Amino acid sequence: MKAGQRIKIIRKGKGLTQKELGELAKISYKQIGLYEQGKRNPKLETINKIALALGVRIEDITGFEKFDSGEEFEKRRKELLAKNKKTQELTVIHSSYEGKMQSLMKKLNNDGKDKAIEQVELLTLIERYTKK
Repeated sequence: MKAGQRIKIIRKGKGLTQKELGELAKISYKQIGLYEQGKRNPKLETINKIALALGVRIEDITGFEKFDSGEEFEKRRKELLAKNKKTQELTVIHSSYEGKMQSLMKKLNNDGKDKAIEQVELLTLIERYTKK
């Protein structure tokens, strides 16, 4: 299975549209579509952005298909993470919040999920709780 197919499966599993994933990863949704259709292959840096946005490991997207060995993959991954250290730190924080939210949402029925979304939307309207 190619990276684009994995991206599509993970994206859909998380309930995201191509546009939403593009916004999270700061990549054009059209590019996401090209990757998912297999018309383009994302560079490692792009895979990293997508993995961070989806809250998954790079390996979950690559499946090691472009690497001769796990050692080569690990070397490239470490180089990329060192280059993007600040992004990585922010993503870990984001992923922990996202993981907690997903865990809590799984406990709710559909009415509860709707109510939770309403409450989060209300919080986004309060300046104290929004990013500047």
